[in-house]
Amino acid sequence: MTWLTADQAAALLGYRVATVRRLACDGVLPAYKPAGTKAWHFDAEELADWLRSGRNARVRPAPVAAPTPRPRVARVAGGYPLQFGKFD
Repeated sequence: MTWLTADQAAALLGYRVATVRRLACDGVLPAYKPAGTKAWHFDAEELADWLRSGRNARVRPAPVAAPTPRPRVARVAGGYPLQFGKFD
């Protein structure tokens, strides 16, 4: 039995460390957390079996949110911004 840290498990699986920890916490990924500790421990053989079984197919990367468009701003003489579309 070869024990891996969360960093090593993430490198093996190709996920981010935060994703590996979340999957372990949710019970999706086979992991062990000794009582009174914060560190997760992963068995390399169990991770390999998990990958081969196809149970990782439901793990998808989080979607990337589209950036929020910034309002168009013009600078006028004197340095004060003028936003287009706003008329008082």
